[in-house]
Amino acid sequence: MKPWSGRAVQQARWFIELHHLPGPCGKCKKPIDPATDRWVVGHIKSRTAYPHLTWDPKNWQPEHRACSDRSAQQAVQEKAARNALRAHGIDPDDAPLFPEDPTAGEPRPFPSLSPRALTAQPNSNCSPASSSRRDATAHGSRISTMPNPPRSAASR
Repeated sequence: MKPWSGRAVQQARWFIELHHLPGPCGKCKKPIDPATDRWVVGHIKSRTAYPHLTWDPKNWQPEHRACSDRSAQQAVQEKAARNALRAHGIDPDDAPLFPEDPTAGEPRPFPSLSPRALTAQPNSNCSPASSSRRDATAHGSRISTMPNPPRSAASR
């Protein structure tokens, strides 16, 4: 497929100017005046996600240059989502790219703590090592109880 550049893009601009301008921006819907506004030929379905539609005039729309530049990152994200669906054997044209989350308005539940963890109080009679070990086990952490390494005769 030929790249989106050069003389062919200039011909696409002439086509849009002849058939669609003056008219609204495909992104922000504000009017585009070709005499005063910077504009580009945009794509209704992005070139990155739908490369086979790059040269289809039905997929072209006039866009303000700034609007087009802002939408470029979104196109990259959509392509990544489509590629991920394909990698899992899902046809991206049959699946929504960003499905609605039914619990989107609800906060996620806070992880519950055990009653023992909430009532554990440090014991002043314990050494710091045993206190931290007890606190860690109260919070569900596992601590290995490896024996102390043998001391050399010089360190005794």
